[in-house]
Amino acid sequence: MGSESHSQLGHRRSAMGLVLLMLLLPLSHIHVTKLEQSQSVQSSNGQPWDDRGQPWGQYGGGATRNGSMPTHNATSGNILSIDDPVINWVALDDSIGSDAYGSIIGNFSGSLSVSPGAIERCTPSALFAVILHESTSTSTTKLSLFAGDDAALSWQVELGDTRAARSTPVLVDVNLDGRTEIIVVYDTDSSLQVDVWSPELFCDESGWQVSGHTNELLWSWTNADYRIGVTSPHFQTRQSNHLSVTQPLLADLELDGQPELVLTVVDSTTDDPHILSIPLGANTPTENWDVTLDRGTHPSDPAWAQLDAQNSVVVATTIDENSGNMWIWRIDGSTGSNDWGRLAIAGTDTDSDAPRLRLPSPVIAQLDTDDAPEMILTVPTDANGRTLGLGARYIGMELTSTQEVFTFRARNGYADAPPLPVDLDHDGIHDRLCWVTWYSASSVTFDREGMVGCHDLTESPPTEEWTKVMNRGGSGNDNDEIAVSPPAWMDIDGEGDPEIIVAFGKRIFAYEGDTGFTNEVSDGWDEPLSMPHRVWSAPAFADLDNDGYLDILYGDTLVSQRMLDLAPLEDGNGISFNPVSPDPGQTLTVTGQFANIGTWENDDSIDCALYMDGQEISRVRIDELEPLSPSGEGGPETFSVDVTATLGTHMFELILDVNQNLTEAREDNNIAYANLTVVEPYAVVIQGPETVPRIEPGTSASVDVSVTATGSRTALWDIGYDTTNLPDGWTVEPNQGSSLQDVELTPLSPFIIPFTATLPNDALGDEDGYIEVIATLVSDPTIEATTLIAIEALRTRGLSLVGPTGLANSHGYGIPGYVAETYVLIENLGNAVETTTSIDWTSPSWGGSPVLFDGTNNVYSITLDPGERVELKILLDVPSSIALGSTTTTTLTTCIGSGEETLCRSLDANFTSTASHASPTHIRTVPSTTHQFEFHMLLPSSGTLSWDLNQANIALPNWQWNISSGGTLVNDVLTASGTSGTYHTVELEFYIPPNAAPQRLSFQTEEQNTPQNHGFDLSVHVLQIHRSNLVVINPQPSLEAIGFNVSTNHQILIQLENPGNGEDTYKFEARVVPTDEVSAEDVAFTYYNPQRTLGPLATTIMPLDIVLNETLPASNPFHIEFEWSSLINKSVSATTMLLVEAEQRHDWEVVVTGGTQQTVQPMESYILEFEVKNIGNYVDEVQLIPTLSVTTSDNDTADWQIHDTIESDSLDVNATSNLTVVQQIPYAWKDAEAKLTYSIVSAGYELGQFEIDLIVQEHSEWGVNLADSDLEIMPGGDYIQVQIEQKGNSPSTPFLTKYGQGWNISLPNGSLMEPGQTTIVDIYVESPKSAREGDINVLEIRISDATGNGMEVFQVPVRVIRSSGYDLQKSVDWFVSSEGGFPLAWVENTGNDMPQIELEVVDLPEGWSAVVDASMELTPGQIKGLPIKLVPPEDWDGVAYNLTVQLIHSELGAETIEFTVRSSNISFSSSPVLWSRVGTQQSVEVNNPLNNEITQESGAIFDSNLSFSVQSGVTYLNLSSGEDQIQFVLIGKETPLMIVSCSFINEAFNNLGQTELTGDFVACEVVGDPVVNTKLSYIVTTNRGDNIPLVKTTYSVLVNQSMNANLSVSNWDPQPGNILIMVQAYDEYGNLLSSISRSVVSRESGWNLGISSVSAKGEINVAISRTNYEVLVDGICKLTVTSRQSDFKEVVLIDAAGPDFKPNNRIDGIGLEDNEQLDVALACNSPFDIDDDLTDNTASVIFEAEEPPVLSSSNLIWAVSIATILIGMYVFIVQRKDGMTEQRSSEDKPTSVKQPQNQQAKPIEPVTDEIRQSDEDVPFEDESIELIEPPTLIEEIPLEDDLSPSGRLDSIRKEMNPEAEASEESSIEDRMSKFFN
Repeated sequence: MGSESHSQLGHRRSAMGLVLLMLLLPLSHIHVTKLEQSQSVQSSNGQPWDDRGQPWGQYGGGATRNGSMPTHNATSGNILSIDDPVINWVALDDSIGSDAYGSIIGNFSGSLSVSPGAIERCTPSALFAVILHESTSTSTTKLSLFAGDDAALSWQVELGDTRAARSTPVLVDVNLDGRTEIIVVYDTDSSLQVDVWSPELFCDESGWQVSGHTNELLWSWTNADYRIGVTSPHFQTRQSNHLSVTQPLLADLELDGQPELVLTVVDSTTDDPHILSIPLGANTPTENWDVTLDRGTHPSDPAWAQLDAQNSVVVATTIDENSGNMWIWRIDGSTGSNDWGRLAIAGTDTDSDAPRLRLPSPVIAQLDTDDAPEMILTVPTDANGRTLGLGARYIGMELTSTQEVFTFRARNGYADAPPLPVDLDHDGIHDRLCWVTWYSASSVTFDREGMVGCHDLTESPPTEEWTKVMNRGGSGNDNDEIAVSPPAWMDIDGEGDPEIIVAFGKRIFAYEGDTGFTNEVSDGWDEPLSMPHRVWSAPAFADLDNDGYLDILYGDTLVSQRMLDLAPLEDGNGISFNPVSPDPGQTLTVTGQFANIGTWENDDSIDCALYMDGQEISRVRIDELEPLSPSGEGGPETFSVDVTATLGTHMFELILDVNQNLTEAREDNNIAYANLTVVEPYAVVIQGPETVPRIEPGTSASVDVSVTATGSRTALWDIGYDTTNLPDGWTVEPNQGSSLQDVELTPLSPFIIPFTATLPNDALGDEDGYIEVIATLVSDPTIEATTLIAIEALRTRGLSLVGPTGLANSHGYGIPGYVAETYVLIENLGNAVETTTSIDWTSPSWGGSPVLFDGTNNVYSITLDPGERVELKILLDVPSSIALGSTTTTTLTTCIGSGEETLCRSLDANFTSTASHASPTHIRTVPSTTHQFEFHMLLPSSGTLSWDLNQANIALPNWQWNISSGGTLVNDVLTASGTSGTYHTVELEFYIPPNAAPQRLSFQTEEQNTPQNHGFDLSVHVLQIHRSNLVVINPQPSLEAIGFNVSTNHQILIQLENPGNGEDTYKFEARVVPTDEVSAEDVAFTYYNPQRTLGPLATTIMPLDIVLNETLPASNPFHIEFEWSSLINKSVSATTMLLVEAEQRHDWEVVVTGGTQQTVQPMESYILEFEVKNIGNYVDEVQLIPTLSVTTSDNDTADWQIHDTIESDSLDVNATSNLTVVQQIPYAWKDAEAKLTYSIVSAGYELGQFEIDLIVQEHSEWGVNLADSDLEIMPGGDYIQVQIEQKGNSPSTPFLTKYGQGWNISLPNGSLMEPGQTTIVDIYVESPKSAREGDINVLEIRISDATGNGMEVFQVPVRVIRSSGYDLQKSVDWFVSSEGGFPLAWVENTGNDMPQIELEVVDLPEGWSAVVDASMELTPGQIKGLPIKLVPPEDWDGVAYNLTVQLIHSELGAETIEFTVRSSNISFSSSPVLWSRVGTQQSVEVNNPLNNEITQESGAIFDSNLSFSVQSGVTYLNLSSGEDQIQFVLIGKETPLMIVSCSFINEAFNNLGQTELTGDFVACEVVGDPVVNTKLSYIVTTNRGDNIPLVKTTYSVLVNQSMNANLSVSNWDPQPGNILIMVQAYDEYGNLLSSISRSVVSRESGWNLGISSVSAKGEINVAISRTNYEVLVDGICKLTVTSRQSDFKEVVLIDAAGPDFKPNNRIDGIGLEDNEQLDVALACNSPFDIDDDLTDNTASVIFEAEEPPVLSSSNLIWAVSIATILIGMYVFIVQRKDGMTEQRSSEDKPTSVKQPQNQQAKPIEPVTDEIRQSDEDVPFEDESIELIEPPTLIEEIPLEDDLSPSGRLDSIRKEMNPEAEASEESSIEDRMSKFFN
């Protein structure tokens, strides 16, 4: 059919509109610049599962697949790197090794049981290699565990017949029982199988229990449709029976602490890839979710990433084996939601052979500084085969959007292994990406080569650091040269970047991280390490053999450090004894045993020695010692020596490499120790409780006694015990049933004898005792052992009675006929207040009753506090008849407590009859005191007595003795005189000096002349006084704080003193008195002999060094307290304070955030960031003062300007501040260098300098200008022209490539362009032929230079113009029954427009009628049968005839259609053309006037209504009735079907404008297509031309999914007014699915208009206040006053925001009666109908009418005067009327005359509403307001239209009150008459 030509009309007119439209409303279903946010997923409160909990628990080590390594170091640390590799062991003895593509190392300590004698030999580290093997093609597969240190087969099960088991097992504690489970995923011929094994490992001295573990299968999960391995499209791979197999993933998808299993599989029934999540637990699970990946044939391994604390995703790619196209899939971890749908990966190659072996998984990495991770994708294809330049592609992509971060291609080769991101500087951001590829080396052979390389990710685009070529080496087949094993990194040399380890073929290569050279790594890695078989497995890293070096497990082969490692035999077998328990004197053979447990033999002789108790007893030299199996064929070495056993414990040592001349992997295992105790054959040790049992009187307690044989023999012993040493009444007996005879004692096995000890109630608190336990050897009673078991009574109270000597006796004296006295000190030794319950005396021989005397009164009861002492006298009368020299004794017994708790103590008081004695007899005192005592005597017949007190030793230093009365003391001779035979008293006193030493003194001497019975006897007890004192002598304390510099040593001098009377030991201590700002740690003290002993009154100088912490704040005084405390009497101490403070220290730490060398771009406002920290000790400020110097080329004329000085705010100590400054970068050339030198200045002091180098980088930038571009194209393809601008700073050639999924385009090659140059390029756009008129597509063109720099994607919107066309299909025969019929003919709109098609039947025979739809409108692609019903006349004879139908196309014109009308018994009563979506039901009506049977070709019988399911394509079906047959057609269309129903959420708009709208405002119910996944997009606009910013615009809708897709906004705050919101929903093909709209009101907040006061006395005055009234510029407000009692109503317009606003509005009260209640209301039109305070919008007031005034004479005079003036004015105006009229008509510009302001308007006739205007007058809805204008004296001259607010107000006023305007137009005379009336 015809089509319309390409019209150029209107192209330029619409180009700019199209650009704007496409920027605002992109119709492409993939948005490159922004991706919808993930839906929120609820997670638990638990911590996420740690995917690194196992040493290497899954492929790649972790769920991110990024090859993170265990912590290791090249030179030091717990784990060292391998710098000299060697094969440690090979677990399997076959040519293939492990079958899995990954290596696994597990810690099975929780599943391991080891006998005590095999702990060291049975893998003490509990690390095992997990290996799948023996499963080439389809065979029996074994799952085995091999011990990490010696490759011993430790556990094994058979999985049965499987297909190639290439999926790496994963390790996890599935059921949380502390045991590690193994999850194995594999295919059988009939299903996908997931097995979970829970190994139970057992090892003893004989080895491992390998078999018998079939019952340890926890559960299995199967799926008959799925397979984890599919056939590879690559011929050689397919021919060698290798499948493309994916690797399972363990990850915590829901972030709940428990991982899930994720698999990427292929449905064998549909060939669709799937990704599914399986929960893990104790029982067989059901899938969490299963997502169909409906693009591609082969999936990659899945990878996992955690986006934030609540969300994680699983990512995978798929590839189409036929085209090489790839897609990336992002699945929500918790829900399985396909977040991105099918997202194609740009830049794929056309390749029908991919993947070769497997599709590498995405790798999760951190590529920028934001929190969200990124991913790295691998496009595995090589665009040009073995030719260099276009190898596999690697793409960095955001995980939160589809934005590319980088893209580059490897130099050559296909990729079957994922790349390796490396974080070089350990800042958490990956800086480098290393990769490995392979390619065919020849076009005629299958020889292949590998290539490894690294790219620098810090460059944009990434730049190649190095590449190297690898060969397989040695024997093998061509498949060995497929690079399947991914690279890994290891820090081998400790210098620069880490080294890259990669396996290829049958060799392991190591490359220096910086350069890629192999000879710069280490001597051991100079050559590749040959392996026993090919290496396809990914490596695993851990220290398996426990030698302190990292090991590498490749499948079944362990690569370790080449090292000697000597060690004694494990499990204590390094030293052995024969016999094991020798007797004293017996010959003992000591044997040393050791082996080489390393990976290499010794290169020098091994010297080993045995030592006994530190003395060498034997030495041996071994010249050659191979490693033990499996690393070598060596065995253990032994040597022995005989010694004689002696009693005691002996320590034996085996020391390997005595001279330490060998280098070993470990040297901490070179010594073995063994202790041997030689004892007598028969010996025992008897032990009681560790602490002495203290038993409360009257109670019992258990006392356990252990008897242990310490000899070397087991024997019978008798146990006895002796209790004779216990106090009376105490009993200790063995418990009933204890057997103490013939007890068999085994060496070192204690025999416990339980005794019960019972104390009587009267047991004293200070009583104790013991029992003796005896063990006797039955066979030889001479051998026995004895032990004393002490037992004490628990003291509960105590009492002490002592005399002058401190003992429980006292001696006193008395003169016959007078009272004798002696001294007693009573003390409460208990811990509670005690009161004597009895004071008893024994009868003295002198007779009489002794009594206690306290110096004032006799004492009969004593109350003592705990520890209290009381001094008393014991008085006893001396009968006159008692002879001198006679003695007597009485015993004082004092008791406390009562009953069973009574405690008594006694003291013997001895008295002697004498002729003289002192009173008191004893003085207990302290130094520096004066005491008086009396010396009583009977004078002899001479009347004189004298005593030489020198003989009594009173001449003590500084003691002073004096006589007060009754005698003399001359030269220390005491003389007393008086009447013979009389009783005489001498009063004496003595002074004890302060330094008197503590001691008990007794002063005794006899009388010089009559010595008998005239003695001088006095005792003094000088107590020690503990005192302390100290004073700071330097610096001198003051009220002002003494300043000290921080971080500087200062010495303080303190004088310390012992003011006491005895030697004392003191401790000196200094401490900080803490404050809020100062702590004890802020001052460091250095003491010099802080503990010192001083004699009485002695002093010493104590130096003390202090250092104030540098962080101590300055000018913040605090105290240092010094303490000098007695260690003897801890209650005595002295303290003093010193007030100090820290001096201010200016010190700043400046960190340049971006480093001292930073790269900048030209024309950039570059932000320099500094972190300054006040590391001084006081609030401070800092300045950074810059200077600038520039180094550049001569042609660079850029003008650099230095920025201003940077100043900080005042910062507290240790506070930091981030300072930023903008340095403007001019349009400088590449490599221009600006050196900024900063001086750090604080308080005027320059503290230092630092520099920053700004280096201008090459700036590549391109621009696209569409302003003059014609962007309209024809369907099927067309050219557009686009202008490209070079915006870089160096000449470059633009390189144009297609980006994204838009229509195909053909791009030209670029040419060299200078900076600033523009050029026009022609781009051919291959639009679909089916594109509709108005279809818009956004072309994404990526422009960069030839190296990829300056890469930017530009969007070019193109629009398809009209191209009309249609296709007519028909059957020539038109069958008509008597009831008529429709033709089998249809029209398909093949154009892209929606034309009108009219039909007309031409030359219809007479009698015939045709029912024709007047017009058809077809959408593009729509098919419709011709809607013509032809009805014959009743007399038609059935003869066929030709009929013409004319079709008229609105664009293409008319066409005639010829039919032959034929008769039939059946015909169609509706169009027999059924066109619809595939799978839907369609029906057709048949005319069957004879009711004949109607059959279909299949034999089915129908009535008149036939229903069919429409299939894809065109299907013709026949209907028969007798001989008649008619045909109809079914035409099926493949289009998605999605139902969308939306409605507005009413409450969402309640406060619109007053507060920002955040949240849902539209609710949509969506039902997905029943067959395919679809996408739904929303566009929300307003009548103001705005796009409402939606939080999410696009939704993925799964098959048959019913979902709520609510629309939300964030912080939407529109301007006030009415807004029409329009919501449209589109499918991914641009079909409009739903459209709704709603008008809402947006209000404003933050303003108020209110009534501040109202008065109504005679007239009504309303005061109005306004706040933030500027927002009311477009608002119309009115003030309304109404009466409740009458129909009074006044309305006044308020110019709320204009110049005519009146704060006070006056309204006449005409018509109001007194006491009417008025309501006042203030309101504005919408959207200003609600302000911030609604309470002040109304008021109420009572009207008070004014009484009419009395007319006075003066008032009358005034009235007459005013009337005269007005009449004169009236005459004047009348005379001037004609002249004024002429003047108005002749003037070009009218003038206005102001009206009088205070005239009152009086209505001529009743008016309902009277309005006073304060501003604009606007008609209100539903109100009829009539304004009465006051009369004017002078007619106003008409003005031009005034558009100001006041002008608009006048215009509105006129509209509201046309009568007022008419009154103005009346004559002046009329108006004057009205005024005066």
